[in-house]
Amino acid sequence: MLIRIDADFKAFQHHEGLWGGWSNSIEVASGCSNERPRRAPRGWNGPHSVVADSAGQQIVTCYYQPMVVKLAIDGKADVLITGRELTGPATAQLDARGSYLVAEYAQNLILRFEPDGSYHGRLGRDAQRNLLKFDPATGGVLGSSLLGGFDRPHMAKSISDNSIVVADTWNNRLQRFAPSGEFMGWHAGDGGWQAALPNEEGPTLGSINCPVAIDEDAIGRLLVTVWGSNSLMLLDTEGRAFSVSGLPKLNKPYDARFFHAGAIVADTGNGRVLVMDQLNSSDSVGA
Repeated sequence: MLIRIDADFKAFQHHEGLWGGWSNSIEVASGCSNERPRRAPRGWNGPHSVVADSAGQQIVTCYYQPMVVKLAIDGKADVLITGRELTGPATAQLDARGSYLVAEYAQNLILRFEPDGSYHGRLGRDAQRNLLKFDPATGGVLGSSLLGGFDRPHMAKSISDNSIVVADTWNNRLQRFAPSGEFMGWHAGDGGWQAALPNEEGPTLGSINCPVAIDEDAIGRLLVTVWGSNSLMLLDTEGRAFSVSGLPKLNKPYDARFFHAGAIVADTGNGRVLVMDQLNSSDSVGA
């Protein structure tokens, strides 16, 4: 099910699926509601992430029925990406040129699709451990802890310098790539961004316990949702990592976005969305 909440957090709507639109507005009393749709919304099987494009349209990624869907302002749904390239997409994000960066969690790849939804190429390592730099290649891919490879990546985020930061979830690290797919560095959770090792052949794991989502604010800081440790991490513009303090107890958070001076958090295990007025950070991670 898809839900949208109004700007005052006083009402919400659910989406009827691929053949419908947004429901009538439902008031929320005292911050919660037991209201349910009269029938199950059609056409959504595992909607997993939502992001807005520059026109205010919503880009929805479905995991169990692998596809990426665009919702117009009026709620009309248009399937953008589907087919054999997708098997288990977790998230889709837009890059500077309007292409879609899809984190293919099931295939251990980052896929790029053109603005019209056509396939461009894939990022990761193939079964022979070769680096793929958005090559339009096909064939087997295995999870890899080698730099440039992934183990269940959950998000690829294009940031303000046009580089791509990947939440490499089960390798417990972030990785960074040029728009062309060239490897730029990785982040283990402390010590800042590290350059590639010249002839790196062995496992290279970090200590960020299952990062799943990344957001960027207006000054270039990154907010990282750390699913495995029920926490949020803040990276400053120099790559230094800080723990976000003063949070209510999180349970398996799947996403966090900067929101005004604070953040909004999908606190999945607790079945709630948290809205924080401000972000406080503690000492640098590893300090």
